[in-house]
Amino acid sequence: MSQQENRKEWQLFTSHGLVLISLLNVQGKTVREIGLELNLTDRAIARAISDLEEAGYIVKTKLGRRCFYRVNEEHKLKYPQSLGNGVEMPTLTVKSLKAENLGTHAEHLIGYQ
Repeated sequence: MSQQENRKEWQLFTSHGLVLISLLNVQGKTVREIGLELNLTDRAIARAISDLEEAGYIVKTKLGRRCFYRVNEEHKLKYPQSLGNGVEMPTLTVKSLKAENLGTHAEHLIGYQ
């Protein structure tokens, strides 16, 4: 793959962010289901879930052989607190990533451009 083609393959969100959003919007998914949805390997999904759990974004519950993941919607998002122009960004929680909330927060953030 050429460097030019490689530049076209970038993504806006990391695998961690995508896994978190996937679990937030439809809970009860398996690692395999998330991987198929996001086109990521089971190993990449498991690693992201482990990191998210360790950081407090999700809670894992094991029932028999199956694991269930609950998203901590009140956990504060990890992102830069300032745009570098002296203006502080609002504090957002994981709940703001829910599909039904994205429009509300996008409108709120327009003033921070």
